[in-house]
Formats: sequence, structure tokens, C-alpha cells
Amino acid sequence: MGFVNENPLAPDCYFCSNRHKSVLKCVSMDSLDKINSTKEFRIFRKGEFVIHSGDKAEGFYFIKSGCVRIYRNSSSGKEQTFSIRRSGEWVGFRDLLTGSNFSQNAEALESVEACYIQKDVLEDLMKNDSKLQLEILKQMAIEWKELEDQTVALGTKQVHSKLAELLISFQAASGNEPEIELNLTREIMASMVGTTTETLVRALSDFKNRDWIEIHKNRIRFLNLEALRGISNLETKTHS
Repeated sequence: MGFVNENPLAPDCYFCSNRHKSVLKCVSMDSLDKINSTKEFRIFRKGEFVIHSGDKAEGFYFIKSGCVRIYRNSSSGKEQTFSIRRSGEWVGFRDLLTGSNFSQNAEALESVEACYIQKDVLEDLMKNDSKLQLEILKQMAIEWKELEDQTVALGTKQVHSKLAELLISFQAASGNEPEIELNLTREIMASMVGTTTETLVRALSDFKNRDWIEIHKNRIRFLNLEALRGISNLETKTHS
């Protein structure tokens, strides 16, 4: 588990650029004062759990830097990755609201800095800040739609289509850069598109052979985004 950083250089909410990418962009100054004075700044090393399935949800995290993988283990022990969370996004929020234990694991894919907000602080903020309430509802609606889209894609799209969609989403999350770094193993990527590692590797090789992408270790350069977008929209009734 990560540790609380007592460093006086821990981020100040007033000057944090990530605040404007999160639901906190609209909070009142009183709410921001409360968050800034009560948050706990934590650092997680690569491979550490940010949250662990089954633990009691007593707070949640906003990611300041780094990437976090959200996944769950099936009864057979197989991992299913649902999403990759990045700076400005939250981790553990849904389970905190429902009052349940964490239902998913959150693993640091690289060094992660995050701010922990306790449940009682959040409840107080939501009671007194109507703008925050609305922004949270909007964000949860967005995430519900993304989950629905992901569920439909897993059931109706072929591997090439799902992989193209995944790569495009990674590129968008990286600011639409022509080349991105992926801190994901092929096994994790395979679980995200619902296929085997071998099939995923073959699909990546196919994209490379078609000159749609270049792959250098953990970096991917996009050579033909239009082709990837085209194949990502293809749906079929044949399950991969």
C-alpha cells in the first residue's frame, strides 16, 4: 500500500492543474478549502495496489500523475481489465457512494501520485455544494455510457475492431499525440478487448504490417489513424 507523503511540497489544490480536468473544477472556494486541508497525498510504486477488492470503501482517490489499472478477478482467477485511469480521474468513487466494499482492484502501472479524500469529507461537500453534486452526476453518467459501450463492443465486435478502438482511446487520452507510450503488458491489453494474448499479438502485427502503426518496445506511433477509426466502427455478430 502507498504511504502518506508529509513533504511540504505536496500539491496545493489551488494551483493543481488537474483540478480543472476533474469534477472539482466547479467547486466553491469553501469546498476547495476543505479538500485542501483534509486530503492525504500518497505515492504508489509500480505494481502496488491503490485500492484492493474487498477492502472497506472509506475514501477515494484523485490521480495527480501516473496510470492506474482497474480490474477484477473472476472466480477462475482470470483478470478482466475495465479501464485505465489517468491524471484528473478518480478511483474508488462508485463503491464509496454505494457504501459497499471495493469491488475492483486498482493497480499502479507506474509511479502514481494521488490525493485521498475521506468519505465524511465527500458527504459534507455534496450536502453543501450543489455545483459539485451536478458535476458528479454528469461524470457518473459519462462513465455509465462508456461502460455500456464497452459491454456492447465486447459482445459484437471482432478483435481487430476492438483493438483499434482501444488504441484510439489511448491516443486520445494522451492528448492525440502521434506517438504514445503504453505501460501495459500484452496480457492486460488482451483482457481489455476480451481475447487471448496470442490473438492480440497477431492483431497488433497485422496493424503493423498494414503500416497503420509502428511498435518500438512499449511505444506506438500512429501512421494511419483513419484506417484504425474505420475498422473500429465495424461491427459483426460473430464473437471473437
